[in-house]
Amino acid sequence: MECAKGRQLHFLANVDPTNVVRNTKGLKPETTLVVVVSKTFTTPESMLNARTMREWISFALGLGHHKTTYLMIYHQSLLQVLVEFS
Repeated sequence: MECAKGRQLHFLANVDPTNVVRNTKGLKPETTLVVVVSKTFTTPESMLNARTMREWISFALGLGHHKTTYLMIYHQSLLQVLVEFS
């Protein structure tokens, strides 16, 4: 597909730090869109991966975590939990 040219997908399926390093190597935080999908947004693994990616973007761009929301998309079923995380 023409619209997908030059784009790559990376998945963090577990909390292994090596997996995070391998999947973020070579990525530019300013052009990376992070999509967090979780049914309840309360499992430790999902929360750790979401926080890790938020910190990766925040640190690299010198932003507070609340300013990273335009680079991250969250999908889950409990709005209040999501509001608390943001």
